[in-house]
Amino acid sequence: MTSPQTSEHLGRDHYEALVLGSGFGGAVAACRLAQAGIDVAIIERGRRWRPGDFPRDLSRLDAGWLWMCGHGLYDPLPLNDILAVRAAGYGGGSLVYANLAMRAPAEVFDEHWPAPYTRQLLDPYYDLASHMLDVRPVPADPRTGELPPKTRLMARAADCLGHTDGFFHPNSPSRGG
Repeated sequence: MTSPQTSEHLGRDHYEALVLGSGFGGAVAACRLAQAGIDVAIIERGRRWRPGDFPRDLSRLDAGWLWMCGHGLYDPLPLNDILAVRAAGYGGGSLVYANLAMRAPAEVFDEHWPAPYTRQLLDPYYDLASHMLDVRPVPADPRTGELPPKTRLMARAADCLGHTDGFFHPNSPSRGG
């Protein structure tokens, strides 16, 4: 693992808006503020993962995975009987979600969402997000020519459970790590 980068600092002392966190919410807020002509800065506590720096060794949690071990990617937080895992890095929650962009199945909206919301109603927004993020199937690692280890392990698990036909390669934003 490469060591975390040294601290980055804001380029100046004054901005009209300051956004804390570069995850889903922070990125959208910063984008909309900038589109409105507001001078905005984003502050992120985690590191920026450059190409080739993203952790790959699934056998060692101290090899870039855990925040407490060299400011890694995942920051577990115990909350009573629950263990919450949050992201720590440029991209926030998108890093925790492994850069996957999946649409919720239609049946999720049948029982668990307020009545006006349906998959059909939200599809145009899924389409817009997919377009803006350049979503496409998870590609092979350019260094090895193989699919990422997590993808291969999930395919193997689906095969062992007798669900080979149900396994698919999920979509990923093209800017993923």
